[in-house]
Amino acid sequence: MYTRRVSLDRRMHGAVYGVVLLMPFSVLYPLSEPLGPGEVALYVRAGLELADIPAGILLLLAAFDRWSMWQDGVSSQRTPVFAVLVLSVALFGVASIVAADAPHLAAFMAMRWLLAAGVLWAIIQVRVCPQRLAGVLAFTACLHCVVAVLQVWRGEPLGLPGELALPPDRMSASVVHLGERVWLRGYGLTFHPNVLGGYAAVALTLLIPLLSSRLVQLAACILVVGLAATLSRSAGLGLVVVVPLLIGWLWRVDTAARPALRRAAVILASITLVSGVVFWKPITVRLAPVLEFGPSAGDRDAAEQLSLVGRGRLSAIAVEIMLRHPLLGVGAGNFPVALEAARSRMLPEYVHSVPLLLGAEVGVGGLIVWLAIAVWTGFVLVRKSPSKWTVVAAAAWSVLFIVSLFDCYPWSLNAGRLLTVTVLALLECSRSDPARLGPGA
Repeated sequence: MYTRRVSLDRRMHGAVYGVVLLMPFSVLYPLSEPLGPGEVALYVRAGLELADIPAGILLLLAAFDRWSMWQDGVSSQRTPVFAVLVLSVALFGVASIVAADAPHLAAFMAMRWLLAAGVLWAIIQVRVCPQRLAGVLAFTACLHCVVAVLQVWRGEPLGLPGELALPPDRMSASVVHLGERVWLRGYGLTFHPNVLGGYAAVALTLLIPLLSSRLVQLAACILVVGLAATLSRSAGLGLVVVVPLLIGWLWRVDTAARPALRRAAVILASITLVSGVVFWKPITVRLAPVLEFGPSAGDRDAAEQLSLVGRGRLSAIAVEIMLRHPLLGVGAGNFPVALEAARSRMLPEYVHSVPLLLGAEVGVGGLIVWLAIAVWTGFVLVRKSPSKWTVVAAAAWSVLFIVSLFDCYPWSLNAGRLLTVTVLALLECSRSDPARLGPGA
């Protein structure tokens, strides 16, 4: 029977945690000129990001570990379903190259998708400890949340290395208009406030079973304030829908944790209330076009309404593209190119919905596979009595899935893809027999 060496196991775990620590950053070292039109060069330019370094090391170590298993005569285990599904999306991307208007862009994006599938497979092979992975993710999310709060407090970027926040007077800056005042949303060191909102929401969900620790309670408070600073509607919606169900399930099955859950609920509710008071004005402006309420009709900012209208138009164009190119789509990463070719008078960007984005870029098969991931998650939960961490990881993926219906970054950006595959790998690892976890767990 093959037993992984302790030194190799530690290196593999270190590479996994390195990926998790660095994946929120979107600092790009360009390797080419833009491969197609795009409002943001990051969408259409080949390059290397910080997380690529530990991701590459992780893949090499995982491949060596699998080769060592083969040398010892250990038969390969069946590839987990989540890895097969994500790999299927990547292979759809490879097939779409032949139909792409910008084939070099499609080839690079397909390679990125294959890398994400490889990271998912490697993390599953490492068999990381769910608690430790949740802690590392929460740590890096908290760092970005602290930066985001300081950005909001100052009303401008801090000038830190790797900071992608734009000054509030820039046209593409993510801001909320409060009459004469411009409120800068918190970026942290991520690409966009919505990206940080997704990280904070996922990290907060994963911390819920650990709230008996005072350190975890502090981290949870930081994440709540940071999430409020991002003003991310999709992340907030994901938490509102999923977290009450998760807390209710934990309350029912883990009676010993009830005092800690009760105490943590009071703390988080207080922090949420204070954050709501502090951010009340921009929150209502952000939500007014959605829920048609606000302190006054004048607070309904035209930019916020235009943002929702623009998303609707992008979704309609994505459906039209998918109907015209149902088999291969327009090419992985080529949605901005197709938007430019359609002369839609809209800035070349991605449609703000992962299912529609995949359907337009790689065909109906990509959309079906994305939905199949959600269906398989439900199957995992009902097939047999799930462990606590299986339910928690499924809840984190559910938050991301809800976000993916209204934002594209869980798949369009490398930071989002790595977050997606990390959560799916955590879900798969949590189903493992604890006795099979490596010595680093």
